Amino acid sequence: MFQNKTITISKKQVELFCGCTNDTNVIHRDEHSSIVPGMLITSMIFEKPSDFWRLAKMQIKFISPIRIDELIDYQYELVAERKHLKKYLVKIIRNSELCAEAEIIAVRIE
Repeated sequence: MFQNKTITISKKQVELFCGCTNDTNVIHRDEHSSIVPGMLITSMIFEKPSDFWRLAKMQIKFISPIRIDELIDYQYELVAERKHLKKYLVKIIRNSELCAEAEIIAVRIE
């Protein structure tokens, strides 16, 4: 269901996200070292669910900030599976450094 992926989050993506969510925090708008909003990073974990699976629960722990234009890797590990439920652990990594960890539970919709 998930594949590992590598992405960068651009200044334009952060501007659009902050505009849509009315986020006016200056740490997301600093000209030289803008930090990507945690909710934007979180939304990309489960951005394209399959036709039959939906996000039921997500817990995330942020360890270090991710800045605009940094290359980050989302690494998914399926840790439990039942007929209508899957549990994943997700690591978000930048330059071999763990930036965030998430636990996802997805349920099958029929």
